[in-house]
Amino acid sequence: MCQRRRKCEPALGGGLGLWHGDPGLGLFGGTPQWRADQLRRDPVLGLGWSSALVPRTRELVGSLGSLLGAALLCAVFPCSQDMTGMTLGTNVINDNYGWGNVLVGEFLGTFILCFVVWETAVSPAASCGKNACIAIGFAVFLAHVLLLPIDGCSINPTRSFGPALVSAIRNCPGRVTKGLEDLWVMWVGPLLGGAAAAGLHFAFKPRGVTSTKVQDFDS
Repeated sequence: MCQRRRKCEPALGGGLGLWHGDPGLGLFGGTPQWRADQLRRDPVLGLGWSSALVPRTRELVGSLGSLLGAALLCAVFPCSQDMTGMTLGTNVINDNYGWGNVLVGEFLGTFILCFVVWETAVSPAASCGKNACIAIGFAVFLAHVLLLPIDGCSINPTRSFGPALVSAIRNCPGRVTKGLEDLWVMWVGPLLGGAAAAGLHFAFKPRGVTSTKVQDFDS
């Protein structure tokens, strides 16, 4: 039971956090084109709109934000109080799994998330409106349930970058040192998953549909 709680509570927290946070940010309040512009800010989602696997300004800004967030964690939690192996929550491959297992897992988790985002929040044929965040939150929950025991669940390269680099520079005694070694998997898997989701989205994208009426749940 304890093992299941340690696995499910963070996953549920991540899903519910996105569920409640996205409407507050107004991510799903505008037109499909406006929502697409906002989603391009994410490096994985943005890959689907890119013509090449080349880092751009928003990916660099996201990486800087990840570094800043990890640095702030250093300021709050001393090494003795970091309960993540003194890694600031760095994504590290479980010793019971190989990098191939994690690569496929990150691919699947990111694929599910990106495809759900595009089909519910960006597609002009979507009719769920602001309720898209519910589907997206559950997609995040599903990815975390799958990946938390395997590598801590990345599904976002910049999320993994900051903690891995800052924890290595911090160099707490006895820390887990695999963060930088495993970092490439946390980039390649999500980027490939995002690209595959983009390809499937465009392959089935409705032609000639400009907008669909949002379903009214008040009636």
